[in-house]
Amino acid sequence: MSINVTPGSGATVFADNISGEEYQGIKIVLGADGAADVLLDSGQQTQNNSMPVTLASNDNAVASLAVIDDSVYTSGSGTPSKGILSLGTDGTNPRAIKTDTDGHSQVDVLSIPTTTNVTWFAATNISTSTTTSRTELVTSSYKQGDFYLRVTKASGTYVDESLAIYIKSVDPISGEPAIIHQFVSVDNPGAGITRIATIIGGLGNSVLAQVVSTGSWSSSMVYTISMGVVLKG
Repeated sequence: MSINVTPGSGATVFADNISGEEYQGIKIVLGADGAADVLLDSGQQTQNNSMPVTLASNDNAVASLAVIDDSVYTSGSGTPSKGILSLGTDGTNPRAIKTDTDGHSQVDVLSIPTTTNVTWFAATNISTSTTTSRTELVTSSYKQGDFYLRVTKASGTYVDESLAIYIKSVDPISGEPAIIHQFVSVDNPGAGITRIATIIGGLGNSVLAQVVSTGSWSSSMVYTISMGVVLKG
């Protein structure tokens, strides 16, 4: 629409002289036909009430949008040249987020360690100076064992009787046992004592317990021992 303007006395128009030509300065306004609003005081508007712009080719946002476009697809038919990665807590060890052929995210869930409670040997009486070995305990499927030794004095008067209890791992080649833990010697346990040993690694394919009893061992002295084990995969 053409509008004729008749300047009044003293009217001033801003212009910039460029190469001998005057270029008038103007304010940008927005609005439909018959309406106008100054651009700077309009605030954020809808698309229909906004001025279209194009980002400069060297604007950082252009590169960022290109990365997003390469990485994100809205259907399963796309083949992105890049992907979104998940990082470790320290920002390292990046890993891709993958899906199967049905579009389901693939998640690697850490296995929960298997725990097995075992009564290695039930209450057994010891009444003489001797060395005895208990039945081998198969441990090939486990990485850790918590061994609970229980010793009580069943009867008799203590003189100098004591017990030394060893846990040994069996060499799979020679079959010979090697000590992997020794419980502190037990002397006159009275109503009973419990000792615990945690062994991480070194269990091998199997372990056995060896009980060495020393001292006078009068005919009335009897110790009772037992051992339970918690095996963890």
